[in-house]
Amino acid sequence: MPNSWELGAHHGDHRAGYACLDDGREVRLQVRWSLSKGGDTDLEGVLRRYQRSLAKACKGNLRFDRQHAEWAPECAWEDRAVAPFFWQSEREAFGFASHCRGCGRVVIVEVLFPVNESDPSLANRIIGSLVDHRDDGRILWSVYGFAFSVPSTYDLDHADLVPGRLRFLFRSARRSWMRVERWALASQWMDKVALEVWPEELLKLMGVSRCGSLDRKGTQINGHKAVSFSATVAGYGFFRRDQVKGLVWNDPDEDKAFVVMEAGGPDRLIQEVADTVGRQA
Repeated sequence: MPNSWELGAHHGDHRAGYACLDDGREVRLQVRWSLSKGGDTDLEGVLRRYQRSLAKACKGNLRFDRQHAEWAPECAWEDRAVAPFFWQSEREAFGFASHCRGCGRVVIVEVLFPVNESDPSLANRIIGSLVDHRDDGRILWSVYGFAFSVPSTYDLDHADLVPGRLRFLFRSARRSWMRVERWALASQWMDKVALEVWPEELLKLMGVSRCGSLDRKGTQINGHKAVSFSATVAGYGFFRRDQVKGLVWNDPDEDKAFVVMEAGGPDRLIQEVADTVGRQA
């Protein structure tokens, strides 16, 4: 994937959604997914419906080709049914639809180019490198150089991608929640609030109205100074009272601070997620 491509949009959850990457000017990669209703899925029917929606968006100025899709990776998602395609309008796109019989997910992925600037080999490499789910029960999230993975039982509820601070809120079917954050320019924040005081400040930012005794202790993660903490709080989340646990640490080499907080999950969850921060796999 070209390093200049960044996340441009994301909405939905593991059941259905959309995401795209752009190069700062135009969308370059689009992915749409949804869960099928069971059994075999007619990918030809999926593409016919997609072609109709494209034709409407392009006001009829569309060439949609299923006959010349030899560009598609031969080994792409070998355990899935796939149907490659190419279309051309004001832009050109190489893509394919797939259906995973294991998870039941239908995916349409396409790489877009300006007209007469298409690079089938690039599309081949990008699409050939994609998978629609992992096999270890985790989901990798990666945006603006910030990568981490969470258990697949947690769905993204909300994300704030603002300059200087990336925040992700996840919830599980068991009504537990988890927050993962990255703060840039950490040295400036540390000048104002020492790392040991960050737990109180984070709870305030979350809108916690009442906080019981807060226990904390110094520790390390990945060789960096860290603080682990726990507190009983009210005024946040689904519960009238939450037992919140968290871990915050500072990486002075990158001048960034990281936060993992959760309530209602297993004791090992925070450490497991924190250990994945910065890993792309």
